[in-house]
Amino acid sequence: MKGCLMGAALLLVLAASGCGDGDSQNTSAPSTSPTATTTKTTVSSDPPAEVTSPIDGSWKTKLTRADIKENLEEAGLGRWASRLFSAEDIDRSITWVYTYGDGRFSGAWLTRDGLWQVGWWGSTTVNGRSLAMFDEVYKITEEFTWAVSGDRLSLEFVSTDATVPVKGIPDEVYMHAYFTDPLTRTTCPSGVPECAGS
Repeated sequence: MKGCLMGAALLLVLAASGCGDGDSQNTSAPSTSPTATTTKTTVSSDPPAEVTSPIDGSWKTKLTRADIKENLEEAGLGRWASRLFSAEDIDRSITWVYTYGDGRFSGAWLTRDGLWQVGWWGSTTVNGRSLAMFDEVYKITEEFTWAVSGDRLSLEFVSTDATVPVKGIPDEVYMHAYFTDPLTRTTCPSGVPECAGS
């Protein structure tokens, strides 16, 4: 009832001040019923629904050593392949699941023991087709352009503000190694609460 009275009072104030479409100077109260009018003008106290991005969700990639080496060679970084394989403990292949949502991201990889381990997380900013990921561990921001087609996410590395190598390897090596190939939409691995965003 309080909301109905406030809505009706708001309409009377607007009508008395001449607010409207700008073409009418009619200051009389509207002729519609208060119920119909207040239904249209009542302001909800609930927060607005969160706007989601097409990249929100979980995305999987499985890369063999050959895939990674090819990605690095295409970027002119092939000399770093062996060092990356050692630093990342990549035997034959590596599987990552990246999860985006609510301005956050996390990356979980499948260990040799068959367990998922979150090894990368932080905040994201999506602006049009631009994605910025702030790594909260190394305090680095990586920027990409993105495109979603069906169940595939393509990320193209643009830049990094890293000034110090990560595990002795330039940050762009990791970005080209892991993000050159498209990712496929998937579900977040079970048993990884950080990946699920909880």
